[in-house]
Parts: sequence; C-alpha cells; structure tokens
Amino acid sequence: MKVTREVINDLLPAYLVGEASDDSRALVEEFLRGDPEFAALVRNEQSFELLKQPITLAADHEKQSLTRLKRLIKLQTWFLALALFFSVVPFSVKIEDGSISFFMLQNTTWLAAIYWSIAALFWLGYFLIRRRLRVGGI
Repeated sequence: MKVTREVINDLLPAYLVGEASDDSRALVEEFLRGDPEFAALVRNEQSFELLKQPITLAADHEKQSLTRLKRLIKLQTWFLALALFFSVVPFSVKIEDGSISFFMLQNTTWLAAIYWSIAALFWLGYFLIRRRLRVGGI
C-alpha cells in the first residue's frame, strides 16, 4: 500500500504531540525521509504551535453541554407536538345525522392552508433540530 501525503497529514497531529503509536511514528518518519520538502514543512515549529498547547475546557463544560442538550430536546418535542397539531386540525370532522364532513376543509379551505403552512414551519424546525442532535452540534 502506498502511503500518501494525505495519510501523513492525518497522522501528523498525533505524531507532533507525541501521542502516535510506534508504528505510526515510524511510518511518518519514513515518509519524511523520502520527502525532504514536506519534512521541512513539518519541522517548522511555528506552524504547529497550536497543537502543542493544552486544551482547556471550562469547569462546567459538561453541565453546559447537558443543559443545551436538554433544551434542544425540549424544543424538538414542542416542535413535534405543534407540527402534529397544525397538521391534523384541518381534518377535524363534524358528525351530523350519521354523515361525516370535514369541518375546516368544506367551509374554510383558506384556513386549512394557513394551518398547513404553519405546520410546515414546525416540521422544518423539528427536522432541523433532529439533524443537529444527530450530528452532535450541540
């Protein structure tokens, strides 16, 4: 298998901070011996200063993440409930003398269209939040 520069780029962060395995370190060093131009770029310490700085998180980072997650789930639940409500209300029925008629669709079609437009916005919000929760962008 031929090792490309992209593979080495993927391994560089771990290599530069000293967290790469022995095999990965050997692979990177072998590649650098074969590509002096790229080796010069890697050895330039200024371009990798950020990798050597420790990552610090706020003391309550986990609590903040959990709070944001709970808020997003609550908002998603509300969006789902309102989307279902505005989707179903135009189908409300009236039963008279054994016959069933759709109240809103027969008498006020324009109002049903407004309800479905509002429902579409809530559905959009619901699926956007769902996607955000799936991707992990809390």
